[in-house]
This record gives sequence, structure tokens and C-alpha cells, in this order.
Amino acid sequence: MRYRRFGTTDLEISEITFGALRFVDGAQATNDEELGRRAILEALDAGVNTIHSSYEYGTRWALEKILAQHPRRADLHHIIKVPSPDYADPAFSEAQFRDHVETALRELKTERIAIVQHLQRGVPKDIIYDERGDPVRIGALQQTNAALLETALAMRQEGKIGYVITFPHTHGYARHAVASGAFDGLIAFWNFLETEMLDVFDDCEARGMGVFSMRPYLQGIITDKRARRDALAGDDPKRGAAWDSQYKLFDKIQAELGTEISSWSDAAIRFALSHPAITSVVVSLNNPEQVQSAIRAIDGHTFDRELIERVRALSR
Repeated sequence: MRYRRFGTTDLEISEITFGALRFVDGAQATNDEELGRRAILEALDAGVNTIHSSYEYGTRWALEKILAQHPRRADLHHIIKVPSPDYADPAFSEAQFRDHVETALRELKTERIAIVQHLQRGVPKDIIYDERGDPVRIGALQQTNAALLETALAMRQEGKIGYVITFPHTHGYARHAVASGAFDGLIAFWNFLETEMLDVFDDCEARGMGVFSMRPYLQGIITDKRARRDALAGDDPKRGAAWDSQYKLFDKIQAELGTEISSWSDAAIRFALSHPAITSVVVSLNNPEQVQSAIRAIDGHTFDRELIERVRALSR
């Protein structure tokens, strides 16, 4: 396992961050629980030192059970999601922020949350990823940040959190959030088909801010199993019309890079680490084989700026 410094902080983060979104099925034990337990143990044994979780995922019960007895529990870095203001909230709430952190501290069996992933929603759920919500979010940014910074500083002094990053939902909000100076870094979607944050990552690098990339496989599309849409089973959900635009772009990328890529599953992980500002890629890993595949992938070279620019140009 290789490690990278998170921005200009003191955190050394493994290039793979274990994403706990689906490593077990919801809030109840199932037949997949043993696979999920083995997946996270495999990742920790391989040197993964960072776990991304959320109260929204319904998987904390399994993390709690596994980490309670793990010998490296005290050495792990946790990233947790904290929304405030949430969809229907009028403003940032210190009480809400603190409650999410305190709950995570108990459930994750840790004394400090290394990184809080702040989500400023504040708009209806149906436009959360839509730039139509940007005027509201950007308009509230200064007021929200003032309250957020005050709360975060107090909780840092209490030893309960380390750093705060933002998940911006849109490119427009990302530019304003990074420029605001309120955050230590950014977490954002970044893969062969989602490259709109490139200039924001460049800004983060210039400011000494760290970046976590997310969903490298884009829900399974950018993998060897699903790269060829015409080879998918007839009942595969990725054959649905909702995925037409993604596959149209992916076909262009495969035509451009096909001779340079031997495995799209491996390339997806390496691309997710292919910007100097990126510290780690958050990968949802549900079984030991997926963990082993992701870790093998980071042994290969990352991609240079020229290739990133070629990929970015295809999506415009």
C-alpha cells in the first residue's frame, strides 16, 4: 500500500479508502455479512488506513461490530458525512453537526473523526445535483461557512475532529466553496466519464488542498465486466435508457484509448488517482476479491496530464 499526504495537513492517507456504502446489506445481517467482514479485514490487513462512512448508509452497525475488537482501530482515519443545512433546513445547525460527529465517534469506536465531509444541501432533493440550486447554495455559503468554521474550530480544540472537506454536488458550487477558504479539501466524483472537476482540482493543488475522488467505476460501468454494453445480459440494468449517455461517451473513450488500456477495472482506479491534488480514491468494496483487485490496480502507473486532457475533451 502506498500513502499520500492529505494536502498540507499531517495526515498520511492510503491511496485506497474503504467505502462502506454497500459492504453489507442495509441495517440487518444477511448472508453477505461474512463477505463484507472479510472485505474490510482484507483491506485493513493490506494497509488501508481510511474508512468512509455515513449514518445514511445503514452499515455502521457492521463497522461498529468489526472495529470494536480490531487491533489497529486507534490508527485508522475516518471520513464521515455531515449534512447541514440539510434538504429542508433553513440554516447551518451546530447541534446537528455535533450530534452527527458524536454519534460517529461512538459507533466507529474512535476518539477522533479525522475528516468531516460537509454537505451543504439547502435545496430540494430533486435538484441537489442541478445547477438550478446553485444560487441558493452559493448565496448561503458565507453565512454557512462562518457558523461551520466556529463549530469545527471548537470541536478541533476538543480533539473530536481533524479537518473539514466539502462535497459540492455541482461544479459551480465547487469553485466557490474551494475559493472560500473554509475547507481543508474536497471530495468529488472523478472517473473517465466524469471529469468536469478538473479545473477545481487544479485550484485545490494551487491552494495546497487535498482531494478525495469517488465512484471510480461509475456504478460498475467502467469495469471489464460491463465495458462492452452489447455483451451485457438482456436483463442487466445498464442496458436501460437511463445509461445511454454514459455509454455513448464511454464508447468514444474506448475508441480513443482502447489500445492503451488492457483492463478497464484497473484503469478506473489508476485514473481516479491521476491528479497531483488527489490523496486517495474512495472505493465501495463488498468482498475480498474486489479489495484485492483495487489494491493490485494501484501498483500500475497513474495517467499523465496529456491523457486526462484527451479524456476531458471527449466529454465536451
